[in-house]
Amino acid sequence: MQTEHPDNDWRRIVYDALVRFCADAHSPDGETGAESSVAGVSAPSVSGTLDFRKVAGEALPLAQVAALCLVVKACVQSGDIADIWQRGATTIVHTSLDAQRVSWSWKRLLPDHFEFSWDFRSDPHHVLRMVRASNLDPRRASFEHGLVDAMTRNDDPIVFLTSSLDDLHPAVAMFDANVVPIGGIDREVLPALFAIRYPELTDEQIERLVSQVPDLNAVPPGDIDCVVLAFRQSDPNVVPMIIARYVEQSLDEVASTEPKLWRPSSVVPLNDLVGLGAAKVAAQDALAALRDWQAGLLPWNAVPRGLLIAGPAGTGKTELARSLAGEADVHLVTASYNQWQKSGSLSHFLGAMEKSFDEAKRKAPSILFIDEIDAFYTRTDLSGDGRNDSYDVKAITALLEKLDGISDREGVIVVAACNHLKFVDPAIRRAGRFDVVVEIGLPTFEELAVIFGQHLGDRTSEIDLTVCAAAALGRTGADCAAAVRMAGATARRGNRAMTTDDVLAALEGDAPKMSDDEWLRLAVHECGHAIVATALNVGSVEYVRIGGSGGECKIAVTRVLQTENDLHLSRCVALAGREAERVIFGTVVTGSGGVLDSDIAKATKSAADQICAYGMGSLGPIWLASAGSPLSVREAIAGHLPEVAEMLQVAENDVSSVLIAHRELLIEMANKILIEKVLHGGGLEDCLSQVTLNNRVA
Repeated sequence: MQTEHPDNDWRRIVYDALVRFCADAHSPDGETGAESSVAGVSAPSVSGTLDFRKVAGEALPLAQVAALCLVVKACVQSGDIADIWQRGATTIVHTSLDAQRVSWSWKRLLPDHFEFSWDFRSDPHHVLRMVRASNLDPRRASFEHGLVDAMTRNDDPIVFLTSSLDDLHPAVAMFDANVVPIGGIDREVLPALFAIRYPELTDEQIERLVSQVPDLNAVPPGDIDCVVLAFRQSDPNVVPMIIARYVEQSLDEVASTEPKLWRPSSVVPLNDLVGLGAAKVAAQDALAALRDWQAGLLPWNAVPRGLLIAGPAGTGKTELARSLAGEADVHLVTASYNQWQKSGSLSHFLGAMEKSFDEAKRKAPSILFIDEIDAFYTRTDLSGDGRNDSYDVKAITALLEKLDGISDREGVIVVAACNHLKFVDPAIRRAGRFDVVVEIGLPTFEELAVIFGQHLGDRTSEIDLTVCAAAALGRTGADCAAAVRMAGATARRGNRAMTTDDVLAALEGDAPKMSDDEWLRLAVHECGHAIVATALNVGSVEYVRIGGSGGECKIAVTRVLQTENDLHLSRCVALAGREAERVIFGTVVTGSGGVLDSDIAKATKSAADQICAYGMGSLGPIWLASAGSPLSVREAIAGHLPEVAEMLQVAENDVSSVLIAHRELLIEMANKILIEKVLHGGGLEDCLSQVTLNNRVA
């Protein structure tokens, strides 16, 4: 970002280091290709202003850039950064950042006449040497016996790296050292990341996006990658929401380490939860049984042994466990595969698992919530290649033993959550371990309106819940909560009340600058999908919407077993939006293709699978690749491109005849969506009731 900074500002140091890194990358001899004023080196500055967008095209490792920002910021705050490589200097760097990240940062910062090294071999150059503090501790197996002699032979500057100051050996602690604590990623680092990842953004847009990111204090210092991964999104407006979701999960994990008794007043009551379907009913049944057991009316062996909930991230699985514990007025103990694995080796993993179950038993009656249970994977899919499989098998076996211990954990109901039920080992899913296994989907339009109302509280009267719910279709309850928080931040910055537009902006970001004709084309495209799906009886259309993030036609397909004709109909629906544009405008635009999940890509994959995976093409009953795999498409394109093209052309011709017959309805529906932004419920049914079933194609 183009902002003036004094020469000793950490941003200036980072900027100059990145400029020099990019120059080195372009230099064939590996020599510095541009002058720079990095960390006190006497050289002219590359620019009088800081504009990180200038290095955006250099394929910089974004996580390394973030680490560099944190290292430089911490060093500047601790004193003069150039003091670190003075002769005889000793520095203790206290951080949980990965050691390779720290060393990459030092290499970017060192003056030209310095080198960096992890060892103590003789070298004529000035060398900044980094040493893991544990390597100078004779009490540990990692102790390097020649290290002390090597350190006394020269006065090269040394940096000791440690994750805990409490564990420093006296041999390290006795040095008159400058301690540099490097914290976790914060919002001061984000502008540089936004500018490098999305160079098309203006300063004002970057400032707005950074302001939407919540406080990052809850993010562990070592989890820098989890924040940086949010920048994988192609749309920068989505990044704050992804980070907000991760921060919320981090807060949950921190809270789970503190003994706490959840009370009904601290959570949403079970009856008020929406979008959970059968999972809510199962939780209510468990609550009733638990209360009867507490009252002595029911033996423990009659209480449901466990509840396994599967569904997309953010759909309320954790909230369900909180509500169950809150209404039952019992302890909630939370754990996850990731939390247990952080403990280290297999023995530590199993010990952490044991600790969670013991805590739940000690605090009984209680709810033990196990998140990410699909991370255990399933033994039926293990590769059989040795050590890693052994680790997973033993971990699953230990979990099964814990789940089977019903007599040893009286008063403990286990609630587990996962995103993908198919990855959960069948032995974990079976009755007796989890008596109830339910899957939940994304909230409906009506449920989204209720969710927004719950998060808005007394501000509901100022917000149009219907409009917000329409914009949030296809999103989760967690997305709605994050949008309300971002909208609140926007309103507070303006010292005013929150508006509907604030919520919409948080959900979708800035609307694309499209003309009225382009918005109409987007509406026509989505209505084409809806009309064809209805005419061919492919499934029920749940809603059709357009907005700042594009358009969507949600179709619920009920067929599980698909015939050759079903595959053809699916291609017809996929190509319907593109053909609707041609029927109304005479042309098509690029939006139907270009990416892996585009309409054309879906239709092409369907044709490829029919030939190479399902044995329904000209080759007959032969299998060449798994359905949906890139190999399936490659095989089809390499040897059967004319057949694939013919399948798609036939589908497009059939779609054209359906849409020409419904041209007036197509225009009518599109105009309605232009005004209302969404068609659902009765309004959608009124439109689609005018569609004539096409038995010729179907």
